[in-house]
Amino acid sequence: MCGFCSMLGGQIHWTDSGTDSGNMPTKKYDREQRLERYLRIKKLNQVTSFLGCQVSDWAGSQLIVKSSSGRSEIVDSLQHVWPAIEKLRQIKADPLDENLIFRMENFEKS
Repeated sequence: MCGFCSMLGGQIHWTDSGTDSGNMPTKKYDREQRLERYLRIKKLNQVTSFLGCQVSDWAGSQLIVKSSSGRSEIVDSLQHVWPAIEKLRQIKADPLDENLIFRMENFEKS
C-alpha cells in the first residue's frame, strides 16, 4: 500500500489509549490532539536520540523514523518505531535496555 492510502486508514492504535487521541470517536484532528501527539513525539525523541534516530509526525497518523545518516522509514505507530530503528541503524533497539537507561540517566545528571 502506498503512503497516501495508508494515511487514510486512521485507525486508533492501542498506544493512544488513555490519551485524547485515543478517546476521540471521530477522525477529527483538532488542536489538543495535535499538541498531545507533538508532546509524545518529543518524549519519544528523548529515547530515540540515544539510538541515533529521530521521530517526527507525518500527517497526524503515522511517524517518520530518520537515522542520523539520513535514511528514513514511515511507520504506523509506536510499536513499529523500534523495528524501524533496528533496520535503519543495524542495532538492537530496546527502550527498556538497562545500558540505554543508564546512559540516559547519566546524561540527565551532566
